Amino acid sequence: MEDTRIHKRSKILHEPYHFNNLKEMVNNSRKLYAQENVFTYITYEQYGKEIDAFGTALINAGLKGKRIAIISENRYEWMLTYLTVVCGVGVVSPLDKSLPEEELITSINRSEAEAIVYSSKYEDIMQKINGNSNNKVKCFISMDKEKSEGN
Repeated sequence: MEDTRIHKRSKILHEPYHFNNLKEMVNNSRKLYAQENVFTYITYEQYGKEIDAFGTALINAGLKGKRIAIISENRYEWMLTYLTVVCGVGVVSPLDKSLPEEELITSINRSEAEAIVYSSKYEDIMQKINGNSNNKVKCFISMDKEKSEGN
């Protein structure tokens, strides 16, 4: 005898939201859940403002429509950078944090990224990339420094 419980559908608790792109998802979540926490310590409204502010800073740095690479361990700044870039700044190139150094450098060269956002764990590699003319990176943005420097 079949177990009929397997074939029963769950009751829908609420209708799902449909989005056309990530920017629409972020903006709708910001409106719907403005005062709710998206992360442990930040609300959707605050997160949306940070995405807007970082996007404005990247655009003011001349990165509108450009390729921007990201490398770091899992952290808030990675997600902030990713959503900022895909929500209208440019093209994001997330880099695999487990790649050996030479493969990471090759990936950056192939991505044709003009900027890279990175955590301090990758500071030594960024120095090598900065001194290498085989890439297009003009702007290095540290997640851990107060002020980052460009070339």
